Amino acid sequence: MAWYFLDRNQFVPFDVWALLGAYGEPAQLTAEHGHVPERPVVAGGVPLVTRGWSLIDPDQDRSADLAKLKGGLKDSVWTTLDAVAGAKFAQMIADRRI
Repeated sequence: MAWYFLDRNQFVPFDVWALLGAYGEPAQLTAEHGHVPERPVVAGGVPLVTRGWSLIDPDQDRSADLAKLKGGLKDSVWTTLDAVAGAKFAQMIADRRI
C-alpha cells in the first residue's frame, strides 16, 4: 500500500507508514516492491485514524507532546479531540512543534 502511494502520489499517509513500521523499516520494505524516492514523504505529522494514536511513542522526542493529547481523543473513526486537547494541539501547530 505504501509503495502504491509513493508510486502514484509521491507521498504516504502517516497511518500507512506507521503501520508498516510494525513489520520492519518502512522505507526498506517499500523499496522492495519497486523504485521509490530516496527520501519518502510521509504526509501528516499525526495519525488521521483515531486508533493510530496508539502507535505514537511517548519516548521519542517528536512524539512526546503528542502522546500527552491521547487522553483528549473522542470516540470516533477520524482524529477528533475534545476542546482542551484541541486547543493544545492548535497551539503546537502554531508553535511549529509538530
